[in-house]
Order: sequence, then C-alpha cells, then structure tokens
Amino acid sequence: KTRKMMLNSMNQTRTKGIFTLNENSYKTIGDILIECLTVLQLERDFESIRLVINLSTTLYKTVPEAKMPRVFLNSYLEGHTIWRNEDFWKDLIKYNIIEEMHNQKNYNIYSNETAEEKDNRIQKIVENQLTSSIYNMISFDVDTSVMKRMVGLFIEDYELDDKVNEPLMKMIKDHEKRKEEKENLWHKII
Repeated sequence: KTRKMMLNSMNQTRTKGIFTLNENSYKTIGDILIECLTVLQLERDFESIRLVINLSTTLYKTVPEAKMPRVFLNSYLEGHTIWRNEDFWKDLIKYNIIEEMHNQKNYNIYSNETAEEKDNRIQKIVENQLTSSIYNMISFDVDTSVMKRMVGLFIEDYELDDKVNEPLMKMIKDHEKRKEEKENLWHKII
C-alpha cells in the first residue's frame, strides 16, 4: 500500500509537468524503482508497473555537456531482469488490453455498436497497446526478437491484418537499424 501511494505521488508530480531530476534524485528514485520492480514483478502488480514505466520514460536528469542532454530514468532501470522476461511482456500487454477494454466499457459509449464496430474497436485497442508496448520495449532495450514474437502473438490471437502488423514491424526494424548504426559508430571510435 505504501509503495502504491509513493508511486501515485510521484506520478502526480510528473503530471504537473515536473520532469527534471537532479543527480541525487535521479539515483535515489532509480534505486527505489528498481526495488519496487522486483516486488511488483513477484506480486504481478501490472498497474504499478505501468506507473514505473511512465515515470521512467518521462523523468530525466540533464547532462548539458553530453550529446544527449537528457538522460531518462529508464536508462537507470534498463538492467532490471523484468525487461528480459518475455512472459512479463506478454502478461503486461494482455493486462493493458483488458484494462483499456474495461475503461471503454465503463464509459458506456458503445452500447449501440454493431458486432463489426465492436471488432474494429477491439482491434484498434490491441493495435494501440501493441504500439505503446513496442515503444516501451525499445526504451528498455528489449531484444527485437521478443518484440517480433509479441507482435506475432497478439496479431494472431486477435486476428489482426497486415495493416496493423506492417507499421509495428517497421517500428522494430527502424530500431534495429538505429541500434546497428550506433554500434557501427561505436566500433569506428574504438
């Protein structure tokens, strides 16, 4: 309960537009979030894990002399084992899809929709959640083979067509290309 309160409090600060951390705060919050992730993973608390992801992809420290002057908190959390766990990503994506469907159902704005409209809405939810998840996987440097398997799995489970698959695979391929270019540049420097 205390962990949830702390994460919610940090998120409220984030939603007020306060994103910059000093060096000490960056490290302290990073250490706290790493400890939280370990417990949250065991508890399968996907709601809180989503908060950690949101916090870590928006909070940053500044490093003015660096090529990339903003270092986001997700860089600090990258080494946590949760990001390398393929079952975690599958379960998180499922959770996000179900949560979004539940949220839309609560608004009751779709009571008169046809079966086709409902299928289209569900497909759009899955597409949006997959896009968001791939973005997060990229930010935590998850292996691209895992990303491709997640896309394939949910495309198959929800019977989505190629117009959904293509942009997701392009997103992954673009990431692979940027990563390869960065590695090649690094090898040239060495």
